[in-house]
Amino acid sequence: MKFMSEKNMDRLLVVADKISNFRYLKGISDGLASLLSITISGSIFLLLGNLPIAPYTKFLEATGLAEILPLAYNCTIGLIAVYAVYFIANRFTKTFGIDGTIAGLLALVAFFIVTPSVTTDEFSGFAFTWLGAQGLFVAIIMALLVGRIYVFIIQKDLVIKMPDGVPPTVSRSFAAIIPAFVTLVVALVIKAIFYGTSFTSIHHFVYQFIQTPLESIGGSFGGIMIAILVMQVLWVLGIHGSLIVYNIMTPIFLSLDTANLTAYANGEALPNIVGGAFMNMFSEIGGAGCTIGLNLLMLFLARSQRYKALGKLAILPGIGRINEPLIFGTPLVMNPIMAIPFIVAPLVSAAFGYITISIGLFPRLIGTSVPMGVPVVIQGLLQGSWQLAVLQFICILITTAIYFPFFKILDRQAVEQETVVENEKQEYNLNEIVE
Repeated sequence: MKFMSEKNMDRLLVVADKISNFRYLKGISDGLASLLSITISGSIFLLLGNLPIAPYTKFLEATGLAEILPLAYNCTIGLIAVYAVYFIANRFTKTFGIDGTIAGLLALVAFFIVTPSVTTDEFSGFAFTWLGAQGLFVAIIMALLVGRIYVFIIQKDLVIKMPDGVPPTVSRSFAAIIPAFVTLVVALVIKAIFYGTSFTSIHHFVYQFIQTPLESIGGSFGGIMIAILVMQVLWVLGIHGSLIVYNIMTPIFLSLDTANLTAYANGEALPNIVGGAFMNMFSEIGGAGCTIGLNLLMLFLARSQRYKALGKLAILPGIGRINEPLIFGTPLVMNPIMAIPFIVAPLVSAAFGYITISIGLFPRLIGTSVPMGVPVVIQGLLQGSWQLAVLQFICILITTAIYFPFFKILDRQAVEQETVVENEKQEYNLNEIVE
């Protein structure tokens, strides 16, 4: 059975490839991926500073660590826009085959120019407000804009060239003068345009008319369901759905998660249910398709030798949300029998998680960045509550039940195939004995 003709499949593959390799999306995705180390580390220190254990809390207060530990969060996730603007510009410029170091630096300068400053009798500088999650979309815009200006100038060779005997470092510095000047002019023009309006800055404008609406859509129940559906359908068709969906949704998810982390750090109510952490917790339990349930069925209920072996092979990486052995070993791609549970299981799991959290049965996720390899259920603990670990365990039971009838069909077919092969082997051996 085929899902579509080879011609249409080829067209879809071309479109998916163009989306995943689109320079602007790739620059954003690669740039934000470069921040993984600080987002994970910052999240861990945030948890360490807010564990609700009375003796531990008293220890932090007595030693002064209660005031020191928050610095790890403030200087990582609290400044996420600052780091993002550099790395996005850097990675985006590299997609043109040009070194992105200077482009990243110029984007950072431009970002600070357009960011509102705070001046009092005793202080002059930038508030954390626009340097963190609220400034993330402006960081993306400035990174791509400056990166494109830098690439244009370099490709047109509009640079100051030094004689051959000048050291390379000096030559590169002079070559960056014209791009730097143009970048400063553009940033100042943007600053002046918005300063003369009721918004006073590009940050206020973008946050009100771009970032907030996108977060509302991406953070809604409908938005998350559509994202999961698209991701799973692409996987079934043999396309890396996670890569494509996350390339588009990562800025929105990161902003939503960071807003929750900030609220958690300040002791405020968490504003968002959905984010990247929610996706990882409920739509990718054991990997894309919530395949940990399928893995458990193979491990404990499989009658066929094929799926018994695959269950043992895949369980350890599957517990850590790495399920390529199952996806391609079962296989789940282009498999009409397993397509239904592979698509339905993460949708049901995410819907159950969203509904139970929204009605208050379970707490919201604090938005911790959890790296690949962290076992399921423990992921819930890292999101701030043992109750979330329980919720994820319940979702595992639900998705296992969804996979069960379809796996029984698959396993029965495998047993029949193995029986045929075994009978043929025995017949062949008997014939050899007779001869």
